[in-house]
Amino acid sequence: MRATPLPRELAKRFEDVTGAILSKGYGPIETSPETHINPTNRRDRKFGSIGLPISDTIAKIVDVEIGTKEMAVGETGEVAVHGPQVMMAYCSRPDQTENVIREIDRRRFFLTGDIGHMDEEGFFVISDRNKQMIDVGGLRAYPREIEDMFYETIHGQRIA
Repeated sequence: MRATPLPRELAKRFEDVTGAILSKGYGPIETSPETHINPTNRRDRKFGSIGLPISDTIAKIVDVEIGTKEMAVGETGEVAVHGPQVMMAYCSRPDQTENVIREIDRRRFFLTGDIGHMDEEGFFVISDRNKQMIDVGGLRAYPREIEDMFYETIHGQRIA
């Protein structure tokens, strides 16, 4: 699932064993292939972040109610992206398309359904999923809550 970042300790352990450098990329199916990537060197990357928007891509954090008001740095909202990789429309689903496309600053943005914030250096962090609530025994939960519970059960600790 997209809501949970790779735990830092697992990534570090993998890098220690393999000598490889892990780098997180991000992009919903509607933005084939990616909209963000973390720098590929240890000095500049940020664990827990999806990274920075790639070339020719503009990303914003917008309000979750309507999706047109840009949020301030550090404030939580929905990730919206504009770029050449963003789909034109859902095939034969104009109603679905209308639900996820917004015009902001005279550009066409796709509302990803992912909740997060942008930090002071321009890195984006995903904290949850807006559009994928899961029914758990009659209760509704976000994927992140369920993923955290699995991780805690398996590893005996909460994800930072």
